[in-house]
This record gives sequence, structure tokens and C-alpha cells, in this order.
Amino acid sequence: MPVEGDRWLIGLHALHVGGLPDDDASFLDFARSLPDPSIAELVTRAEPMGAISLHRFPASRRRHFERLTDVPVGFVTVGDALCTFNPVYGQGMTSAALQALALGGVLDRFGPREARTAAAYYAAAAKAVEVPWTLAAGGDFAFPQTRGPKPRGTDMVNRYVRGVALAAQVSAPVAKAFASVAHLAKPPTLLFRPSMVARVAAAALRSRT
Repeated sequence: MPVEGDRWLIGLHALHVGGLPDDDASFLDFARSLPDPSIAELVTRAEPMGAISLHRFPASRRRHFERLTDVPVGFVTVGDALCTFNPVYGQGMTSAALQALALGGVLDRFGPREARTAAAYYAAAAKAVEVPWTLAAGGDFAFPQTRGPKPRGTDMVNRYVRGVALAAQVSAPVAKAFASVAHLAKPPTLLFRPSMVARVAAAALRSRT
């Protein structure tokens, strides 16, 4: 990602691997192992401005507070405590913002001391995290080593999303739609419109060739 001052922020990630690169040489080796050589070329030409930072994420977790039958009054759970996403998908902050909007709407309706407030919030928050959770968990389940309850339809969605990712390499409309859905600016239904499915099918074939 380009940032100010003619600098770049470069991040590499992998799932279910050990020995993550923690020095310049191994970082470059990791970049050279990617199918696309452009990242390695950028790393080779760039001058590092600091040490490499590592971050390990053990597990994604979703806690279904909306299923509680006895909800404490005056307390709610938000952010990572409600739903923890794999950070490589970049959805955690947006999800937290959507939860905050849900909480604000419930507070406007019932106020902070009403017994219905927390239960209504958790129902709204569950809808807010459903899409990013499905996308993030689905992405993780593309790897056979991933363990845990698999959301319904994950394998089918992953096959289609792979086609969308291939199509996005050669089709600007598909790339724009894919980014909008991944960043939670548009609903996933955008990718399943007949016109978009046709674009994806045609562009994915071009991308493979």
C-alpha cells in the first residue's frame, strides 16, 4: 500500500505455516515465493525504514450473544469481544463501527436503562457481523487445515469467490464490485446479480489464459 512521503507499507500473510519471516532476507524470500513477482521486485528496490513486525492470530471467534435468554441490563458487548476476525481481511474496524451504529439506533429507541435494549442490540449486531463473519470464515476455510464450525454454503461460496478474484484481475467493474463487498460498503448480493455473474464467468476465463 502506498503511503505519504514516497513510502510503501508492505505486508505478507500466510495461514497454517510456521517460520514467519522476521528479518530482511527471509522477508524477501517469502515475497519471491508468491505467484506474482511484483511484491518481491518492490521489496528489492525499497529501503527498509524499520524492523519487520510479526503478528500471529490464533483463531477467529464469534460469540452469539443474541441467543442469550437472560441478558444483563445496562451492559453490552462490542468489537472483538463480540466477534473476532482474522485481521488480514481488514474488516474488524468496519464491523465495530456497524455495531456502534446498531447500538446507537437501539439506544434512540429504548434508552440505556430499558430491559429490552441489550437484547435488541444483540439482534441488530448479529445482522451487522453476519456478512463479514461469513466472508472471513469462508476465506479461512479455503485452507483444509482450518478447524471449527463451517458456515453453511462455505465451499460453494468459496468456489465462486475464487472466480470473482480471477475475474477482478482483468475486469475493472468486477474488481470494483469485489472491493466494495470485501470492504462492507456494498452487500454481497452485488456479486450475485445476473449481470455480474456473467461478467465474472467471462472475465475469469480471460484471467486463466
